[in-house]
This record gives sequence, C-alpha cells and structure tokens, in this order.
Amino acid sequence: MPRRMNHRLGFVGFLSLAACAGGSPGATCGGIHPLPAGFDPAARVENAASARLTDSGMAFLQANLGVLATKALEGTGMAKNGVIEFPVPEAAGDAGLGNSYTLCPGGPDPATGKCIAEIDVGHAKIKLGTATPHNITASGPVPIRVRNLPVNIKALGFIPIDTVAVISGGGKGQCEAAEMTFKDVTVTANISIEVERDPNHPTRVGYTKIRVPKDGIVVDKEAILEALHFCPDNLTSTVMGWFVPVMGDALLSGFTDQISASLNEMLCQKANPSYTPQCPNGSEAKDGVCMYQDGTCVPIFLGVDGNADLGSLFASFAPGVSGSLDFLFAAGGQGARPDNANMGWGDLNPVNAGGTLGLLGGVAPKPSDCVPLADLKLPKNLPIPSELLENTISGWTGEGPHFGAALSESFVNHALAGVYNSGALCIGISTEQVNLLHTGIVSLLIPSIKFLTYQKRNQPLAVVVRPQKPPVVAFGTGSDLAADPMVRLKLDQAILDFYAWSSDRFVRILSAQFDFDVPMNLDVGPDGITPKLDKINVANPSVTNTGLLKEDPQKIGNAISDVITGMAGDFIGNMPTVNPGSALGSFGLTLEIPAGGLRKVTSGQEDFLGVWARMGIATTPTTSLETDTTVEIVEKVAPVEGFRLATHDEASKPRLRVRMGSSRDDGQRAIEYSYRLNRGFWHTWRRDKEIVIDDPILIMQGRHELSVVSRVVGEPMTVDRTPARTSFVLDVDPPRVSLTPHAEGGFRVQADDIV
Repeated sequence: MPRRMNHRLGFVGFLSLAACAGGSPGATCGGIHPLPAGFDPAARVENAASARLTDSGMAFLQANLGVLATKALEGTGMAKNGVIEFPVPEAAGDAGLGNSYTLCPGGPDPATGKCIAEIDVGHAKIKLGTATPHNITASGPVPIRVRNLPVNIKALGFIPIDTVAVISGGGKGQCEAAEMTFKDVTVTANISIEVERDPNHPTRVGYTKIRVPKDGIVVDKEAILEALHFCPDNLTSTVMGWFVPVMGDALLSGFTDQISASLNEMLCQKANPSYTPQCPNGSEAKDGVCMYQDGTCVPIFLGVDGNADLGSLFASFAPGVSGSLDFLFAAGGQGARPDNANMGWGDLNPVNAGGTLGLLGGVAPKPSDCVPLADLKLPKNLPIPSELLENTISGWTGEGPHFGAALSESFVNHALAGVYNSGALCIGISTEQVNLLHTGIVSLLIPSIKFLTYQKRNQPLAVVVRPQKPPVVAFGTGSDLAADPMVRLKLDQAILDFYAWSSDRFVRILSAQFDFDVPMNLDVGPDGITPKLDKINVANPSVTNTGLLKEDPQKIGNAISDVITGMAGDFIGNMPTVNPGSALGSFGLTLEIPAGGLRKVTSGQEDFLGVWARMGIATTPTTSLETDTTVEIVEKVAPVEGFRLATHDEASKPRLRVRMGSSRDDGQRAIEYSYRLNRGFWHTWRRDKEIVIDDPILIMQGRHELSVVSRVVGEPMTVDRTPARTSFVLDVDPPRVSLTPHAEGGFRVQADDIV
C-alpha cells in the first residue's frame, strides 16, 4: 500500500480514538436530529437572551407591510400577485316571514372562482401596535372582493329566486367579474404571543406560541353590507331589506372564521415525513399537521432545538470532532416577570409601544471521556436588561434602531461548558487540513524530529487538543483590544499531543500544555458578524512526553508556542460568519448593524452582549458602495535564526512590510484596512497604509497567502467583499543534494527540499 494512503487511513483511525466523545445517535440529517420529547425542562435557562421590536421597528413593518406580506405569502404559495384567496363555506339561514336562503350552495370551487373571497394584502393599509396583555394589534382598511357568490332564495316560503351576490367597490352597477374592484373594509386583528401553559401539551409548555383568538378578527359589518349587492340586480328594495342583513351576518361569520382558521393553520407545526415520529410526542399527524388529542394543533416553534451530531456539523473546519448534545434556543419562559406576576418572560411585553420577549436557552451534552467533566451549573434569575425595554440606545444616529437583542454572558459560559463536556473541543488536525503542519517544517525548530521518520524524510504530523477546563468568556466594551476587548475567550490548561507518522503509524512525540487568552472585537459587514483580533496570547507552556526527542522540553515549549498560535488562528479564521439577519431573508428583509450597534450592556451583576440593528427591504445586490483594495509586499525579512530552536526569539521573527491601497482613498474619506494570513483570523482595522506583519504563523516555512480588505471608516457596508491577495514563500533552508556512484558509471543525484 502506498505510504501516503497508509498515513491517511492511519489518521482516520487516529481521530476515531482521539475524538472520544459520546458518539452520534442513529441516522443524521445534516448533523441535527429532532427531539420528539422536547428539550429537558430542567436544563432550560430563562432569559439566556432577549429580543425587542422597537416602536420605530413597528413603524417600519407597518410602512412596508404590503411588500413583506406579499413576499411571505407568495413564498408559501398562499397568494398570487399579493392577493390571497379564502373559500366561503355553504351556509343557510332564515330571514323571517317565511323567507329563507342558501348561501354558496354546493360549496366553493377555486377553479371557477365560485364562493372565493379575495384579499389584496399587497395594498392593505394596516397600522401595527402592541396591546395588553401580550398582543400584536393590526387594524386598517383591507381591499376585499367576492365576485361570484351564488344564492338560492325562497321568498315568502314559495317564490324561488336564484341570484349571485357580489362584494365590490363599484356599487350596484358593477356586475362584470373582470371589472369588479376591491372594497376597502376595515379589519382589526389581535394576535396573541404568549407562553403555552396547558399541561396537556407537555412538549410545548413554557415555550412562546402565536395564536389568533376566536374573537381576534373583527370585520367592519357596515362596509360589507354597503358593498354587498346582487347580479343581476333583480330584487326589490323590500326583498333586499329582508336578505342583505342576515346574509351579511352569515357571510361575515364565515369570512372571519375562515380568516382565523387560515391564520391559525399557518401557525401550526407541519408534520415532517422525513422523521419518525413525524410530530412531537403527545401529538400525531393529521392532514399534514401535528395535532393534539384535544383537537388543537401543535404551535410552530419560535426558535430551534435538536440533538447535534458535532462530528457532522464541524467536519468542514474542525475534523476529528465527535460527540453529541441537545440544544435549545427559542422564545419562552414561564418565570414571573417583575412588572406583572401574571405574565412570564415568554409572554410578549407590550412596553413603550414596542414588544420585548425573553428567550430560553440550554445545552445538555452526552458526557465525553476525553475531558475531565465540568460542573454544568444552571444560571438562574437572569434579568432582561433595561435597554431591551426602550426604543433607542445612547449614541445611535439615523433611523431606528428597529430591533435589539441581548445575549447573557452567564448563559454563554454555561453553553461553552456543555460543549466542553460533550467532547466537541477534543479536536484533531493533521497535514491533511494544514499543509504547513508536517515533520519537515517542525524539524527546523526541533531537529531531532527528523530522526523519527522514514529515511529522515518529510512525514505528516498530527495534533490532538485535550482541554482540561472549559472555555470562559467575558464581555467588554471593545474600547481597548488588549485591556477591554468586546469578547475575551480564555482556555486554560489545554493539552496538545503531537504525533508524527513513523513506521506506518502515528507516534506521540510530545505533549504540551498551554493557557490561551484570545481577546477579540466583533466586526460587522455585509455578510454578518466576524471576530477581529490581533494576537492570541499563549502562556505557561509545559512540555512532557518528550522521551523520543533530544531537545530541552522548556525550549521546545517556548519555540512551539508560535506554531500553536498560528494553528489556533487558522481554527478561528475558519469559523463561520454569524449573520443575525439570515432568517429574515425569506420575508424580503435585511438587517443592518451599524457602527456602535454591538456593545456591552449590564443589568445588576449580569453582563450581556447587545446588538441593535435597523431593517431594510431586500433589493438587487449592488457593489457600488464597495471599495477595491490593492496590496503589495514591499520587503520580506526572514533571518535564519528565527527558524531555529536555539536562536528563535522576538528579534529574529520573520516579518513582512506591506503597502495597501483603496479605490475610495480620494483624500475626502478616511480608509481603514484589515488583513489575514492563509486561512487565519482577520486582524483589527487600521488606517496605516504601510504596516509590518510579524504573525506567529510566519515561523512555518512554506507558501503563504496574504489577504487584505478595505472600507470607509464608519461605513461597514463599504467593505471589499473580494479581498486583494498575494502569495509569498518563506524558505531559508537550501535543498539537500546527495551524489552516489552508479554501478554502470556516472552518478545518481538525489535532491529534496522541505518547502
């Protein structure tokens, strides 16, 4: 078997042993499995986060409701050209004095338009607001039309009259279906956003649900009666006086019932035939909808929960991870609010003409053997910060904010401890993922490594991380990256085991323990939120298991700190961008977080990471605001001493002098730049056009890539989305050449180069 294939197969087996978390359950679906019994109530954290729609956010939605409703409804197939259709059911009634009628005999027929009410949601002029106890209110003129509503009448008990009722805006003379216009009818709706408290619905108790109460839809009866007429108009005013009011009541009742039923059906969870069972425990699929035994449907879930197969989820940027954990992040919370003992955190709080809602969070890992388990203490009594009850924040300029949210520091640390207990941080990587990670490069720092490999040749290297303590996060102001970053992540006592491919297997050559300190600020751009940092601090190196090496363990620890820092940078750089507005795309909305929209807030003893944003209507993407960046390497300094264990120090570090430019640097705007090396993290913004780069990853000889982006200062959306890139090679060691006499004369030349 080829040696390269040998080491690949060996690495697969090696990772199977190294990433020793609990394992994945059953068949996967993109790494996420449903939780038929729901997330364990005992592991829920109330107010893990909170969210608010401000009064200006309500006004924005109100101003754009037609466009948004049209897109949302057409996306579900419920509307066409902004018009949604409702069937009018058959109904019979008595008008008194022996007069009776049958409305819509035989029922509706969408193919012919018979008994179909049309609502032009795209041209509705609805006012939105909030109201006690936990309601969103919507009221205003809605264009309504019914063009073909057959009616069988018996006047005085024996005179049959067959006619067609019409609701249109053109009055009695409007009887041609193609010419019928819409009638503006005032509709008022109360939509309740409240905590599920029914014990017969156990998988939803404590979560927030949306529902339209039975009397939640009110339609202006007088407007309906005004628009109701017959075609042809062959009824006398006396007969009209008998039938129109009662028919109007029947039509109105059926109409409002149908709207309520349709809206509530939209708010029901659909059965998923891809899963077994298709619905949460305690419910069953009926006509594609999950229904409880009491005849009510399971409300849609305002968030996400499930079981995560971490190996599948992290495969693209953290291969070798294994493990599983249940997770939860959804609107809800039964705990009594201090402002109203009858309301829970998951009930909409209609405060200051906006609406605030608490969110539940939770993690429940399957414990792993690869870490000493941490105490997964549940945070309790978390508040909602006062900023999430207001309509603006200090320093905000321009329209909005429309939306605000706050994430609890205590919950984040609780979640990180759960992730740690699951084994998700037992990461294994090798040359297959980081091509600079091989014995040849590392042997330049630690020379005795080459004696462990076949013919002293370049061989794969693998590293396994075994954390001994969970990560800890602290939120800050971001005013000083070193002293007060927006996010400081610490991981103490992380053990890294290094393995070299030797004699057809991976052999451990050393173990190193470090404390990691990662100060970062969060940056906002068109693609979402990304971490920006300048340095990963590695401290307290301790090297053991070096029996196969000749070098002093303390010197090894100091030298490989830069290697470890570079690897950690690659890992952070490969983490996905977080886009808070991605879920709004299906509604035709965008979410813009301006400068200053991310900040720390504090309530009592609890710190939060707050985000405030303004919404917009999605349009065709444009690049007119983007900058176009240039970069060139002016000087490359690579002293050989910087690549040797005995002489490596701060003064001998390899470094680059780089010059950057931007197409929007016209002297009228201030421009700032950010860079990254290889697949590492993006560094914080700086205004200098010429900088010196001495990142730790440069200690690794080989081919590197430098990427640079630019933007106008204070304008996050102007960032260059196609970075300028340039490649360079660091290679201070000459090729090795050997000459040996050949039996048939001449010489055999053998040469190799580590880079």
